[in-house]
Amino acid sequence: MLEKIGQFVYQRALNRYRSTNLHKIGPGHFENIQTVGIIFAATDQATHRTILGFRNDLQHRDKQVQLLGYYPIDDEVDPQPFAYFTRKHLNFAELPKSDIVKQFVARPFDVLINLDPLNHKPVAYICAASKALFKIGPGGSDPRHFDLMIDMKESFDLKRYIKDIRHTFNLLN
Repeated sequence: MLEKIGQFVYQRALNRYRSTNLHKIGPGHFENIQTVGIIFAATDQATHRTILGFRNDLQHRDKQVQLLGYYPIDDEVDPQPFAYFTRKHLNFAELPKSDIVKQFVARPFDVLINLDPLNHKPVAYICAASKALFKIGPGGSDPRHFDLMIDMKESFDLKRYIKDIRHTFNLLN
C-alpha cells in the first residue's frame, strides 16, 4: 500500500514539470554554453573515470561543469571528487530531499546532460525539475523532459554516448 502511495506521489511530483521546463535554444547558443550540469548513476569506477574525463574535457573548453552522482545503494559512500546522493537521501516516494540535490536542480545550467541509461527514478525527477535551459538524455527516457534524446540502439555504451553528445554539439555550433 505504501509503495502505491509512493508511486502516486512520485508521478504527481514529476507531472508538475512536464509542461513548465521544456525550453527552446536560439541559434548560436551552443557556441556560448558556459555552464553544464551532468547527472549520472555512480555505479562503478570505470563510469567515474569516463565521466571525470568528460568533465575535464569540458573544463578545458572553458565550461563550468557540475557533476551529481546517484548511488542506488543505502550504504555509506567514500568521499568522491563530485557531489552525490544515495537512497538514504530519498523520501518514501523516491524523491530526492538533500540540499545538494536542491541546489543542483535550482541552478540554471545552459545544458543538463543525463548520463544514466537506466534513468533511475530520482535521476528522472532531477532532470524534469532542473532549471536548465537545454536538457539532453538517453533514448528510452521520458521525452517530455528532454529537448534532445540520443538513442543508443540496442545497448548503451557510456563512451559512445558521450562521443555522440560531443558530435551533436559540433553539428549545432
